[in-house]
Formats: sequence, structure tokens, C-alpha cells
Amino acid sequence: MNDKAKSLLIVDDDTVYRQRLAQAMEKRGWAVRQAESVASGIAAAKAEAPEFAVVDLRLNDGSGRPVGRRRHGNSHCARAPRVRRPEGRGVSPGSDQRSN
Repeated sequence: MNDKAKSLLIVDDDTVYRQRLAQAMEKRGWAVRQAESVASGIAAAKAEAPEFAVVDLRLNDGSGRPVGRRRHGNSHCARAPRVRRPEGRGVSPGSDQRSN
């Protein structure tokens, strides 16, 4: 079994949601980093590209899409699977909403 934890970047401006998701994933053995804005998400992805990312597409400072998809320069976490939260703000089992 691989001893290295899978890395996850959570980018969301909803602090309570972001922290609860991070705690839940850390309890399951994930190495989690958090960001609250497009700018901090891009910086976190540039510093260390995550294996997976959960990105809010409607952040206070703009769309979260640039965090996972960069057209110019490095592709910070473009290969990481991303999950969109439905408008209801919760992620329910079976709601596999992937952003490409």
C-alpha cells in the first residue's frame, strides 16, 4: 500500500464548508490544502500541483475555473479531477459533477 497521502486542494470562499470538507478528508488520510480565492488557489496550485481539486466555480473574486485550467504557462492542476458543488451548496452522494 502507498504510504504517501493523496493530495487535495479545496478552493472555496465558504469558510465553514471548506474547513469541514478539509477535516473530513484529512480524517480519511488525505493531505489537504485550502484556498479561499482564485488568486490564492492559483498560488497554491503553482506551489505544489495537487492530485485532486474541489473548486467552487463562483468565488468572490471571480470564476474558479482558472485554478484548474490554465491556457498559458504551466497547467497547475489541469490534470486533477475537479468536482463542482451543485447550486444547493452541498455535495450529495452520486452527484458526480465534473468540471472539464
